[in-house]
Amino acid sequence: MTMKNHDEGTFSLEDGQPTLEQSNALKLIAIISMTVDHVGAILLPNVGWLRIIGRVAFPLFAYQLAAGYLHTRNLARYALRLAVWGLIAQPVYMIAFGVGLWKFNIFATLLLGLLAIWGWDHHRWWAILLALGLASIQLWLPAVGPDYGLYGVLLCLTSFVLFQHREQVVIGHGLLHVLAGSLFWPSQVYAVASIPFILWPPRLGLHMHYLPELFYVYYPAHLALLVLIRYLLMR
Repeated sequence: MTMKNHDEGTFSLEDGQPTLEQSNALKLIAIISMTVDHVGAILLPNVGWLRIIGRVAFPLFAYQLAAGYLHTRNLARYALRLAVWGLIAQPVYMIAFGVGLWKFNIFATLLLGLLAIWGWDHHRWWAILLALGLASIQLWLPAVGPDYGLYGVLLCLTSFVLFQHREQVVIGHGLLHVLAGSLFWPSQVYAVASIPFILWPPRLGLHMHYLPELFYVYYPAHLALLVLIRYLLMR
């Protein structure tokens, strides 16, 4: 099985790679998991199992970013879309999680992940170093940098580098989950729950070609709704 990316480079993929239907299922699972996580973070901060369920979301988004890079016909438009929606989502993200201007939402993480992937694909090592360097700022300044920091960008890059072999992807993901859980956020170790979905992508009978676009709108919209609910409950 072969597939071409935006630069007409041919990639040889194993037959076990997710179909479009399975990719849509993974995106939907990630969106649901993210929503549960944010309900816990914004409305029910003392209900820990909601945050544990939420650990499934980002690894699936990172994996789908690698797939998106391979499928997109216009990388510049892809990157611009992430940047624009990141700017749109930033104000409500700051309100929802009580963070400052220099703490960036998930779109910034994915954008840096995309830069790292492009750098690897085109042997532009400066791009990889730039992406990882910007993501690493959080190690010294926790209030600065993209959501998930260095861990998040490394997940995106690992997903791409090992994309042809899902078994290797989940090994790479698993190591990063354990390291992140051991060194930074203990609950992040529960992200290993995303591994079965990558190994055996479900088939939900979904043919939602608009699902990627839906995510861009849904992210700021669901945060705004949760902020509104929190405001009404606190009145």
